[in-house]
Amino acid sequence: MPDSLTHNTSQPSTAPVHPVSSVAAPSGVAPQAAAPATVQTADTAALASDSLALVRPAEPEPVPVAVLAKPKPWESGMMPVNRPETAATNSGMAAIIMAMLLLTVLCMRQSGRLLKAMYDDITRNRHNRHDLDERTPAQSRLIAIFATQACVYGGILLLAYVRTSGTAIPVMAGCGLLIALCLLYFVFQLFAYDTVGYAFTDTEHRRSWLRAFTATQSFLGFALLPVAIITVFYPEAGQWPLMVAAICYIIARLAFIVKGFRIFYHNFGSLLYFILYLCTLEIIPPLIVFIIAVRVVPGVLL
Repeated sequence: MPDSLTHNTSQPSTAPVHPVSSVAAPSGVAPQAAAPATVQTADTAALASDSLALVRPAEPEPVPVAVLAKPKPWESGMMPVNRPETAATNSGMAAIIMAMLLLTVLCMRQSGRLLKAMYDDITRNRHNRHDLDERTPAQSRLIAIFATQACVYGGILLLAYVRTSGTAIPVMAGCGLLIALCLLYFVFQLFAYDTVGYAFTDTEHRRSWLRAFTATQSFLGFALLPVAIITVFYPEAGQWPLMVAAICYIIARLAFIVKGFRIFYHNFGSLLYFILYLCTLEIIPPLIVFIIAVRVVPGVLL
């Protein structure tokens, strides 16, 4: 017996030893061994990659370079060009014309007798004391409106001449300065003729001469109204409206000069003074105004 005990203890057992599960298997079912963790992770990753492959959209095919370089229809065309500013496209010029036209129409309702009196101031050489009475306030306002419209239309026509000659000055700024220039020239003429009449004739003839001046300016304004409208709204008419305006101005000045000759001419000596008056007030000042309008005003604005 001692030998048998010694033999059993010296040789170890070679049977495999399995870990005993803490949870007992149900009766009648054989226990199964658990799968390794690495095998389960690999299967999950493969399944996820297969699902993403089904959901991910297909990559687009590469577009040729020639197709990308071709411009799209809405990206090509003509370059935009700014519309040139003209008197016809400027709303301010239309507003000025319409305002003066409205004033003229409103004044014509009560100016019938006044127009006849102004015509007599130009054509008649002799006046009685009743004809040379002071104007009523209403008549003075009408004469001021008629003379103002002549200055407004004169400024518009000067602007048209400057722009057609090749100087593209701003429409409204240029028109405002030229109208102001014409108004200043009108006021200068009033003071100049009043001074000359005070120095070389009596009160009645001086008043008759001044009335002839305002009458010629008023009729000049009526004559320039259609010419200014054609110049503003029909620029394709060219230079002939400006020529018509120049002719109207010359006729008005000749009528006033004839009236002055009838008043101031007495003998050959007075003719020398009359020629001096023509050079001083009827030739040099209009030339100065024209030079300022054509050269000075564009130089200020440009």
